[in-house]
Amino acid sequence: MKQVACIFMFFMLILPTSSYSQSNLTEEEATSYAERFNQAGGTYQIQIIDSREKPAIKISLIDQIDAVRKENDVAYISLKNNIRIKVLPLSVINAPNFTAVERIVYLNSSDL
Repeated sequence: MKQVACIFMFFMLILPTSSYSQSNLTEEEATSYAERFNQAGGTYQIQIIDSREKPAIKISLIDQIDAVRKENDVAYISLKNNIRIKVLPLSVINAPNFTAVERIVYLNSSDL
């Protein structure tokens, strides 16, 4: 019985930590993502609909933002039912009168 308990405890300690280690970034990767987020600032917007929650946004989301950005059309990335990322098109960003958007906004669904 002690052996079974020891094996059970071993797996309870090892499995959770191994799943976290796969999502960790190296310092170099984290720095690269942070720089890319800073450069993209004002060109995307986290929209939280009918809520006041403060979501945790993965820094690697910048890859998705870059991938969906279009030349002339606004794109959206859905994170949850009530959270989406608005991605401005290149034509808007490169316009001489470009105005950066707020990073996070709280919206009512009735205003969409």
